[in-house]
Amino acid sequence: MKKLISVLLAVVMLFSLTSVAFAAEEIVPVVVVSGMGRPLYEVKEDGSRVQVWGPQTDSIVKAVVELAPALIKAIVTDDYTDLPNHTTALTDMFGRIAHNPDGTPKYEIVTDLYPKSIGNYMDDDFFANPGSGEGAICRGIADEVGYDNTYFFSYDWTNSAITLAAQLNDYIENVKAEKNADKVKIVACSMGGTITMAYLTDYGYDSVDTVVMASTAFLGTEIVGQLFSKKMDISIDAVLAYFGEFIGYDFMPTLFSIITTAINMNNSDLIASADDAIDSLVRNLDVVLYSELFMDTFVTLPGFWSLIPAAYYEDAKTALFTDREEYGFLEAEIDHYIYDVQSNAQKIIAEAQSAGVKYYVTATYLCPGIPVYENYTNYTDNLVDLNYSSGMATVAPYGTTLDPEAVNENAICTDDTHNHISADLIIDASSCFLPERTWFVKGVGHMGYMYKTPMCDLIVYLVTSEEYVDIYSNPEYPQFTEYDGDENKLVSLTGYAEEIPARDTLADLIKLLVKQLISLIAKLFGIGA
Repeated sequence: MKKLISVLLAVVMLFSLTSVAFAAEEIVPVVVVSGMGRPLYEVKEDGSRVQVWGPQTDSIVKAVVELAPALIKAIVTDDYTDLPNHTTALTDMFGRIAHNPDGTPKYEIVTDLYPKSIGNYMDDDFFANPGSGEGAICRGIADEVGYDNTYFFSYDWTNSAITLAAQLNDYIENVKAEKNADKVKIVACSMGGTITMAYLTDYGYDSVDTVVMASTAFLGTEIVGQLFSKKMDISIDAVLAYFGEFIGYDFMPTLFSIITTAINMNNSDLIASADDAIDSLVRNLDVVLYSELFMDTFVTLPGFWSLIPAAYYEDAKTALFTDREEYGFLEAEIDHYIYDVQSNAQKIIAEAQSAGVKYYVTATYLCPGIPVYENYTNYTDNLVDLNYSSGMATVAPYGTTLDPEAVNENAICTDDTHNHISADLIIDASSCFLPERTWFVKGVGHMGYMYKTPMCDLIVYLVTSEEYVDIYSNPEYPQFTEYDGDENKLVSLTGYAEEIPARDTLADLIKLLVKQLISLIAKLFGIGA
C-alpha cells in the first residue's frame, strides 16, 4: 500500500510540475518596436564607431555659430544670396546619414541591436534608467511578464518601412524559436507603427496575438507631408501658440494671447509686418534648405518618406524627385508602403482583428504643430498629429472646440446610447478606425509614457490583457484622460463640459491669466493643500 501511495504521489507531483511548465509556456513574448531617433553610428575603416545621430552638442553649436549671423544679416538686408555659403556645418551634421538615390546608405551606418530578451541588457542605461519612452515601456512590460519574455526591436530608422518590416519578421521568427512560442505581442512606438503595419501587410497575422499602437505615425505626420511637398509656412501666431504651450505652465499660452491681442488692438500693422518679414524668409529659405540641405539628406532617406500622409505623397514626389529615373528604386519601395500599406490601414486592422489579433491604439495630445507649416493648428503630441496617431479621430483645430450636438458624418460608431466626445470638446473618437479601442491622454508629449506611472501602466494593461478589452472594461482607463503629474494619476475626461468659458476678449484673457497665476502660486507654495 505504501508503495502504491508513493507511486500515486509521484504521479501527482509529475503532473503538477508538467502543468507549471505548460503554464510558463503560455506567456506570450512581447516585442516592443522602437520609434525613430535611436542613435546611429558610422563605422570607420578601423572598425571604430562615431555617433552621427542624434546630433551632438558641438555639432549643433558649430552649425548655429556659422548660420545665425548670416541669417540675421539676410533678414535685416532682405538679401539671401550669401546664405548658402554658411550651411556647411548644418549639411555636415545631417549628411552622414544620407542615402543614395537608390535608397542605399552612403556610409556604413549601424545602431545598437538587442537580439535577445532585455534581461540580457540591463547594464544598458536605456533599460536600467528608462525615464520615458520605449525604454520605460520595455521595463513596465518586463515587470509584468518577465525580463526574459520582453524584447526590443531596434533598427536603422533611415531605411524604409518595407525594408524594416522584413527585419522585424526575421526578429519575430527568432523570438518565437527562442521561446518556443506560436505568437508574439507587439507594442509599436512612434515610427514603429509604420513598420508594424508594413509587417502585417507583407507577412500576415499568424504570428501576432496583440498589437498596441502607442503614439504611432502609421498614417504619417502633417509636418513631413507638408515640408516634403515644399509647403513651408511660418507665422507669428503659430510661433507664439507653439512655444507658449510648449513651455509647460498653463498661464503662458494665455499670456502670449494677451500680448498678441494687445498688439493687434494698438498696432495691428506690427504683427502683419513681422509676418511679411517671415514670408520673405520662408521664400528664400525654401531655395537654401531644399537645394543645399534637404535634397542631399532628408529627401534620400526612405524612412522619412514612410511618414508622409498619402494625401501629400504625389505632390512630394513631384516637388522633390527631380529625376524620376534616378530615384526609381526608392520611389517603387515607397509606393508600395503608401499605396498598399498606409492607404489600406483601416482594412489591414480589420483583417487582423478577423484573424484573432487584439488591436489597440493610444494617442496623446499637448500642443499645436511645430510652426513651420500651414496646418500648424492641428493638435499634436508636439510631433505626430492627433488625428493621424489615433486612426482618424475628428479633432478641433487648436484653440477651438467641437460642437457636441453636431453630427459627425465620418463616424464609424453610430450607437446613440453613448458618445465619444472628450470633456474638453477637442476630440470626437467616433470616426476612429477603432472607436471602442482607442485611448487618449491629454497633456502628454510624444512618447511620454513614463516608467512606473499610469501612462506606462495603460500600455502594460492593454498588451497583457488576456481578453479583448475596450474603453469600458477598466474604470482606471476610460477613453479620455488627462495625466496629473503631481498626483501621478490619470484623471478621467469622460463626457463633455456643458459650458466653455469665453476667452475672446482681452478682458476675458486677463481674467483667465489671473486665475491661472493664482492656481500656480497655490501649487508652488502649497496654499490650500
